[in-house]
Amino acid sequence: MKNHILLMRCLLIALAGLLYSQLPLSADTLNPNEDALLETMGARLPELMELKLKGLVGETNMGLLEARGTIEREQRRLLSDENRDRLAYYKLISVRLGIPVAAVQRKRAEQIRENSPKGVWLESKSGEWHRE
Repeated sequence: MKNHILLMRCLLIALAGLLYSQLPLSADTLNPNEDALLETMGARLPELMELKLKGLVGETNMGLLEARGTIEREQRRLLSDENRDRLAYYKLISVRLGIPVAAVQRKRAEQIRENSPKGVWLESKSGEWHRE
């Protein structure tokens, strides 16, 4: 159990680092909406990671989550909420960088593929699903 909690904390830190790695940020760059999105997504991370490690949820090639198995209503709601927040965050990044949202999504999906633990469903650039 301690290893699981440590893994979740490491993944949360990695997620935050990856999200920020593409942005030229200063201390006053984030706005309250971004802070709230990051906080909310971070709070969901342990439950989402559990679903991903169980093979019930995968990461798409557009930086969103997709059910890969039968999931319950609350789990579907969790995915829907996460995808809504991810899209909102990707839109904020796209506006800041002056690039299309789809470009932000593809870059984030690439980062997720590179940093996901073994056993997580991932969709390749070409749309093929596989588990590492």
